Amino acid sequence: MDPKLKDIFDKEKVVFNSLKDYNTAYTNYAMCHSHDQNLKTKANNLGICQGGNNYIELRGKAAVTENTISALSNALNVYNSSTDTDYRKTTNQYDASLAELTSNYRTLLNDRSNLDMRIQDLYNNTNSVSAMNQLETDATVYANILWTILATSLIYFIFIKL
Repeated sequence: MDPKLKDIFDKEKVVFNSLKDYNTAYTNYAMCHSHDQNLKTKANNLGICQGGNNYIELRGKAAVTENTISALSNALNVYNSSTDTDYRKTTNQYDASLAELTSNYRTLLNDRSNLDMRIQDLYNNTNSVSAMNQLETDATVYANILWTILATSLIYFIFIKL
């Protein structure tokens, strides 16, 4: 991975951690300095208000968060302004990539359709070739049984009744 990108990802982690710390400190500060006595009592019972939940500590965490965001922004600006474009794609590259993905998707859909039609025989659907062959075989068997019954009845009638 590009060291510049790794640095950006590391700075992003620091920003998220400092935002989390700030949000926790702000929540604690708001609970400890609330006008709602129930919330204040709950915060005291949880031990949140012990120690330094004051405005100065909160402002310090805000300053740290602002500094980390500023450092991340500067790193992004340096990366974007660099002449090294090996890791960045141009619009033409994205267009070519989109065209290739679209083509692959259409090919995949056509292949899927063809495979579904071929595997239909294995599923024994009513429109499959094997189902049509089975229907034809059944019809032939039933026709032969009817011819046999008709011929037997005719022979019986000729030799016994006449």
